[in-house]
Amino acid sequence: MTSVFEADTVLATIQATYETEQEKNKFETEWKDHVQTRVAGWMSARRGKQSMSNAQLTFNANVVEYVNFVHKLTKVRVGGSRPLPKEIPLLGPRFLPPTYFHVTRRESFPQIKLETAYLLPLTVIHPFYFPELKVCPQCSSKDASLDSWGNSGHREVHGICREECAIGFQLRCGRCAEKKGPDGRTIRHCFSTTSKQFWNNYNFDLIPGEIPIFFHQRGFTRELFDLIIEIRPSSTLCGLERNIKQLHLREYKKNLKRYEAACASSASSNFPILEMFSEQDDEAGYADRSITDEMISDVYREYSKRIREGNCTENGVRISTPSEKQCMIPNVER
Repeated sequence: MTSVFEADTVLATIQATYETEQEKNKFETEWKDHVQTRVAGWMSARRGKQSMSNAQLTFNANVVEYVNFVHKLTKVRVGGSRPLPKEIPLLGPRFLPPTYFHVTRRESFPQIKLETAYLLPLTVIHPFYFPELKVCPQCSSKDASLDSWGNSGHREVHGICREECAIGFQLRCGRCAEKKGPDGRTIRHCFSTTSKQFWNNYNFDLIPGEIPIFFHQRGFTRELFDLIIEIRPSSTLCGLERNIKQLHLREYKKNLKRYEAACASSASSNFPILEMFSEQDDEAGYADRSITDEMISDVYREYSKRIREGNCTENGVRISTPSEKQCMIPNVER
């Protein structure tokens, strides 16, 4: 399910469920403190080409705070869960940032900011939405617990028309934590739900449809992944890459026009200053990174490999049928 997430509105809605002003003020203060702390932690942990946009990280941190709240409200000690109270909005797992439409309808004198056009959707991969994921991907043990959110925040995810974000939690397996490897050290026992290792043994078709497909250094929205799998056999790598980049360029121009239109519509009441819209690939601005032909090749190669090998675990990964194993796999090279 996709939901527009307006942080101030969600905070005010939850605040209204408290009875006294003291409780409301305490809740708001704690929420905002947690958001600031989380953004600062992510900022210090992010490296290389990872997004350092304060607006994006703040949006993501507010989403995480909401998910923490509803998860705590519904979880029980031994299995199962409680229903979410009707007073609390049920949002996610895919969160869309507010648009200029929301800004102009929420504010008497709307502040038209460039960062609104730069914000990306966020998909949250958490047991509140996917309870079936609380299983160790390595040993299939259900003796696994939530450890924490990713230390560096979200991962960038390639999309058909625009890049997106995804954030997951760390799963800690108690059984694997007690095992030793050949070198005498404890084997790996913590897995992030946005890592390739977590999904290695899953059949692509059985990964929940809302969850992106993750590889070592990149992720892909399900829509883009499916497009590559369906179109690649009848298209060249360069042709498919060019078409997807063209879709990204069209979306970039649409967002530029939306920003100009928002400034024009609010000019009579607020006199907004029209700022320079960033270049499409500006890391400090729009920060759009479309896929390359090498990425397309990697996706199709991995898909073909899993069909041939027929990997299977107890986590719902089916074994390939004889016909699937014998099927012709088109050449993934140029």
